[in-house]
Amino acid sequence: MEKVQTVDLGPFKHIIDDGLELRKAAFECVDTLLDNYLDQLNPSSFSVPYLKSGLDDHYDVKMPCHLILSKLADKCPSSILADSLVDHLQKTLNFRSKQDVIKQEVDRNEDMIQSALRAISLLNRI
Repeated sequence: MEKVQTVDLGPFKHIIDDGLELRKAAFECVDTLLDNYLDQLNPSSFSVPYLKSGLDDHYDVKMPCHLILSKLADKCPSSILADSLVDHLQKTLNFRSKQDVIKQEVDRNEDMIQSALRAISLLNRI
C-alpha cells in the first residue's frame, strides 16, 4: 500500500503522507532508547543508515533526527561518521522557503535550521 497520496483539490494538489506519524514515532522511540538504554545498545548499527533517511525526510522527522544525532555525538562519538551526514545537514541549512509561505512555515524552517546547527556544533567537537 502506498503511504503518500496526492489529492486534487481543484487548482491545488494536496499531498497526504500516511506514514509520517509512524516514521516520527520510530525516531522518537530511538531517542527514548538512547536516553534509557544506551549501555545495552550498539548505536553504530542504526545510526548512520537510518539517520540519513530521517535527515532527508519531513520537518517532523528531521527534528528528532537532529536530537538523536546530537546525543550520539555527545555520548558515543565513535558511532557516527560525520562526513557521511554533512550533505544531509547541508540540505537542511540551504533550504529556502517560497516567498508566499505563511509565518508558521518560516518559523518552522528557522527552528529546523537552529536544530541542525546544534547538531553540527556537537559533531564539530568530535
